[in-house]
Amino acid sequence: MADLRRHQALVAETRTHLRVAQANLYSVRKNFELIERQTAALSLDVFSMCETWLTPDIADGDVAIPGYSLVRCDRGLLAPPGSRNKWVQGGGVACYIRESLKFKTLHAPKIITVGTPEFLAVELMLHGRPTLVVSVYSPEGIFPNNVLDFYDSICHKYQRAIIAGDFNINMLSQEYDPNHLREVTEACGLSLIPSGPTNHTANADTWIDLIFVDDATGVRGFQKSQVPFADTHDLLFFEYFFGEISVACKTITTRRFSNFNKDDFDRQLIEKLNSMPFPIDGAEQAESALNNFNSIIIDLLDIHAPLGTLQRRRLPAPWFTKTLRDRCRARDKLYALARRLGDVAMLARYREVRRVLRRDIKHAREQHLLADLSACTDDARRWSYLRGLGLVSVEHRSPLEFFSSQELSRHYSSINNAHPLCSLEELQNIIDTPSSELESQFEFEPVSPTQMLAALRSMGHGARGRSLDGVSFSYLKHSLEIVAPYLAEIFNAFIASNSYPMSWKRSTIVPLSKVARPASPSQTRPVANLPHMARACDILLTQQMSSYLESRDLLSPRQSGFRPGYSTQSALIKVTEDMRRAIEDEKVTVLVLFDFKCAFDTINHATLLGRLRELNFTTGALRLLHSYLSGRSQAVIVGDGVATEFVECTSGVPQGSSPAPVLFTAYIDTVVAALRHCTDTCMLFADDLQIYLSCEPADLNDTIGRLCEDAQAVLDWSRRCGLRLNAQKTQAIVVASDQRHMRMDIGACRPLVVDGVLCLSRRGFATWVLSSRASWLGLLTLIKYRRGSTGCFTD
Repeated sequence: MADLRRHQALVAETRTHLRVAQANLYSVRKNFELIERQTAALSLDVFSMCETWLTPDIADGDVAIPGYSLVRCDRGLLAPPGSRNKWVQGGGVACYIRESLKFKTLHAPKIITVGTPEFLAVELMLHGRPTLVVSVYSPEGIFPNNVLDFYDSICHKYQRAIIAGDFNINMLSQEYDPNHLREVTEACGLSLIPSGPTNHTANADTWIDLIFVDDATGVRGFQKSQVPFADTHDLLFFEYFFGEISVACKTITTRRFSNFNKDDFDRQLIEKLNSMPFPIDGAEQAESALNNFNSIIIDLLDIHAPLGTLQRRRLPAPWFTKTLRDRCRARDKLYALARRLGDVAMLARYREVRRVLRRDIKHAREQHLLADLSACTDDARRWSYLRGLGLVSVEHRSPLEFFSSQELSRHYSSINNAHPLCSLEELQNIIDTPSSELESQFEFEPVSPTQMLAALRSMGHGARGRSLDGVSFSYLKHSLEIVAPYLAEIFNAFIASNSYPMSWKRSTIVPLSKVARPASPSQTRPVANLPHMARACDILLTQQMSSYLESRDLLSPRQSGFRPGYSTQSALIKVTEDMRRAIEDEKVTVLVLFDFKCAFDTINHATLLGRLRELNFTTGALRLLHSYLSGRSQAVIVGDGVATEFVECTSGVPQGSSPAPVLFTAYIDTVVAALRHCTDTCMLFADDLQIYLSCEPADLNDTIGRLCEDAQAVLDWSRRCGLRLNAQKTQAIVVASDQRHMRMDIGACRPLVVDGVLCLSRRGFATWVLSSRASWLGLLTLIKYRRGSTGCFTD
């Protein structure tokens, strides 16, 4: 028996796919023989069933299949007195799972209400990695918000996911519910297996039995029963492959610091840097000096920390010391001796040794984690450390697991070249344009060695990995005091010549996923990995621009993004406080949320420079920023090497760079002036724009009309400025008190249209209800919106 269990565990660990079936049964007991026969014929690993009609008085043994475990979620509602049956019939979900598969139940509550989606969720362990399986039954006319909320809250923990069941939403229809279900599941990174009609009645064929997976490329051998399997529903079957399992050992190329002597390195570094020709005159000499600076550092690193290859393996827990390992071996020997001798006293001693050892291991772990957490000097390092421990949500898997680097590079290039290059002639025309009548002008100032040293130290956490020019921050983190004065001298030469280093305009792109499993490159985000020394100098440019804009109040107070003293909380407090005041005055508020597509990556450089001219940036500052924006190129990187050719970028600002947020904030700030009705009732956070108006319920249609005018103004502004408004994701919502909401005539609501797309209609009417018991904690932590549902803020 022990050998059989070991064999089953080995099979479970080495399997490469699951064989899965889904069916609506209209009673498991009624169709049990058919279920048992089909399970054996298809050699199923998982059989997801809905409308099982199982009740608490039916034992598992009554519907047991040898070799399978049953997980069930039954309706536990007592029937009214005098009914034929003790329990309310119908509904229920269950799964048969092959016994050789290791699993645990995540969600299978007793169903005590009718009219809500019913579902259970189990976690399968394959190759030591968790796979999520969710079985669903959603009554007709009910949208499965609770199922999707549950998946959204835990999907980051799983390598694979399957959601199957009867959703009672006909995906062959073009009505709101099927379209909304497609939008929500796609946003969650789920793909719908195209099965076609699955339910066949005398009057219609509908597609209501649905299977969603998070990786459509893993689906093989999909089949649908030729005739209805149970009553009117088809049986759906497919194999879900998991692909190759990555090896824990990885070979990398890195510098070896095992024999590094800091004193010798610093002494030779000072000698070499002192030999550089200073002062520097002109852009050409500045480029030459920067190249010489990099060469000196790289040559010395090649001597003191040469490149080499090593195999990176998963290391043992750092708190599990040699002493603890020796004690574990002694514990195991004590247990083996007690078992061999049959000594009861020795076995009791073993249990006491095990208890004390567990306590000491736990204490060592806690002390180690506490010491490491205390060593984190800023919030970024703390969050990174907690993320590494798995205590906060982990980042999504890399898009490179779903798309080739060339495919991603082509996609990013199509966005970063949305507008033509801003030529020198265009720049001159912008410079010749009269600036605004401001009392002061902005000019980039030289930086001091002290400022450069502070910038180098501040960007330490952001400059991770390798630098494209070979001068990585980690190599110089103990020699910053030496390099700071020389780097400041070189960068001041670039500022004086109104130019930006050519070698710093090349960047590698690290793609990040916006969803758990992106279905297209548009669901990924490019983050630029810039040369590390460039990051420090960019910080100094950003500080000067930000200080000028903030000290002279040149930015709208409606902008809360990337500004000192502003945050997402300040934006939320402003909007929710205006809504609360409207509710106290017995009014309703209509809110429109705009979405700009790839806003940072599609900035028109000519328009941006023109905007900066309006803000009184001098000729020298404009020429330097033109140099900063022009001539950039990027490549998508895989692992430690560049995998694609460098492609020129003629639009946008590099995401991940310090100047990007400040430049974009100045760029988008003019949208406020384009509004007619919502100048004082709008809020910006970087590229997120919301406008809203409050009114008496009787004036709702007139208010929606004014919002339509401002929405059209935003659309016209975006076209003038070269940004693309994503009308499909632009949404509208009505906020009201619970009492006012119940009295509102939704059918009489006027539609709100943006660029021909309906954002607020009678059918897709979405509301927030602001409870009279709302607290500030609720306002700041429970704000969540899902279209097609009603939300509320409560204690």
